Amino acid sequence: MFKKASDILSDYYYFQADINGNSSVPDMSGTARFYPWLDGTMVEIEISGMPARNEPFAVHIHEDAFCEPEKHEDTPERCAATAKHLGDTITLPGVFSNNGYAYMATYTDRFIPQQAEGRTVIIHSSPDSFISTDTFGNRIACGIIRRMEVGKSF
Repeated sequence: MFKKASDILSDYYYFQADINGNSSVPDMSGTARFYPWLDGTMVEIEISGMPARNEPFAVHIHEDAFCEPEKHEDTPERCAATAKHLGDTITLPGVFSNNGYAYMATYTDRFIPQQAEGRTVIIHSSPDSFISTDTFGNRIACGIIRRMEVGKSF
């Protein structure tokens, strides 16, 4: 049987962003979870209500805690895929929509979960080519990363 990262790592504290779509995709919702693992972070993203498409949606962690478009300028310079720390942005592997559902789990040693607290997970309308001059489309969903206690629901 298939197990999700959250099934394996559920004994640890973690950080979570509740992701919600903007007005162009109001039914889009899900979670991004960040678990401490080795010297980095296990990232798990699960989303439903995504637009149907045959290419990935770019996923970034932005430095601020605002999901309103007017509060954050999304530019290739701010979201450079070459970032090695959480300064302005971290680029994560994109998520693919499978009939509106996406699940992705990946490990990174570029940051630890505590460094992501208070930042935002942004999902963009286009794929990321992982070059600093790329454009990755408008933001279509966002969530603020918060610390969660195991065994408690908020």
